[in-house]
Amino acid sequence: MALYVGLRGAHLRIFELVSLQRANKLISRFMTRPYTSFAANTGVSQATATARPIASSPKLFLPIGWSGNGHARGPQGLQLGPARECSMFYGHSEASPGKGIGKVKLTDAEGAVEVEWSAGGVSKYPYVWLRDNCQCPMCYESEYGNRLILTSELDTEIVPARAETRGTESALHVTWPDGHQSRYDWQWLRDRCFSSQARADRERRWKNMKQLWGADILANLPKFEFPALLTDDRALYDFMYTLDTVGLALVQNMSRDVGQVQMQHFIQQTEGEGGTSHLADGFHAACQLREENPEAFRLLNTFKVTYLHRRRKDRSHFRNRCRIISTDDEGEVKRVEYLTMFRESAMDLPLDQIRPFYRAMKAFNAILYRQENLVQLKMKPGEMFALDNRRVLHGRSAFSATGGTRHLQGGFLDWDEVYSRMRVLQAELGILE
Repeated sequence: MALYVGLRGAHLRIFELVSLQRANKLISRFMTRPYTSFAANTGVSQATATARPIASSPKLFLPIGWSGNGHARGPQGLQLGPARECSMFYGHSEASPGKGIGKVKLTDAEGAVEVEWSAGGVSKYPYVWLRDNCQCPMCYESEYGNRLILTSELDTEIVPARAETRGTESALHVTWPDGHQSRYDWQWLRDRCFSSQARADRERRWKNMKQLWGADILANLPKFEFPALLTDDRALYDFMYTLDTVGLALVQNMSRDVGQVQMQHFIQQTEGEGGTSHLADGFHAACQLREENPEAFRLLNTFKVTYLHRRRKDRSHFRNRCRIISTDDEGEVKRVEYLTMFRESAMDLPLDQIRPFYRAMKAFNAILYRQENLVQLKMKPGEMFALDNRRVLHGRSAFSATGGTRHLQGGFLDWDEVYSRMRVLQAELGILE
């Protein structure tokens, strides 16, 4: 038996030539929990009653990276490009030349810290960007790579009290007006340089080459053995790489033995304060932003951000690069993807656009949290909500561990499946469009 797998958009689509149940083992090898269940009996770090950020899960992409030395060769004669080391912090980051930081100084006229490199050259890092990407435990959760600073709390006009290097350590140390201390390793900074060349390099690495094909692919169809995909990590990588570049793969010797519609089923709910679900219509908020602040809308509709979600214990690493607000050719809002805590620190924007972009995010964030835009639901056990994950942003308020367990299960459906079922029912029930 054979299982054909195609990559449509960034969603893995499994076409059922054999029972999907027989493919579950394979799915679990390259998808992180298609159906998740999690229990929460603790609140947020401070266990306060303040709201956590509203969040819309980014569309998750298969992790594509390089490892090893020399040239890697793909399955069925596919020639892969030169291999390079893959940084777990930033998908395709390469070590930049240079051995460390020489001098640093504040440049208030540009609102940036100027870093002079020991190997030559200068990079500038905006103040607001540095504060947003502080790596200390209070501001950043290293296990999952989550930002803990709320956009609403960020001062876009912030100016450091001091920037310096200390002793022989090659790192930038910044002291903020409230006394907060931030430290940035030199290589971390180099990998996030705002120069046009660095941004162009990152853009190039995002553009994975696609292999176009027609009926002639049958003569050299990429093929994989199902048992190998379950046990051999390189075979699994080659399989995923083929899906990304070719878009089609054949899996043989199957045993006979991430979504656009999100559902959350509440099994248990905390009885104390907090734990309330927050929901907002991202399309409505985007339209309000366009009417009230056209420049902010333009920025969020022009420049892309990267979302990064890693779980070291699960050996998973997801990335998506997109605009916060996406529109079609006629200017209609079609997607809203806004998840502050997973927003990657590397920003591929011109230096002079960083502060305006942060102001735009804050403006959009403020609209989302307006009382007239925010639906607040304290879900009961046995209830479930379903939402369009490309449109509706969702989060919750903090709750205390003393209020009991909050346990819910989440699942996703692809819109193609939903629309297909709707069309069938329309025909069977005689429903007119």
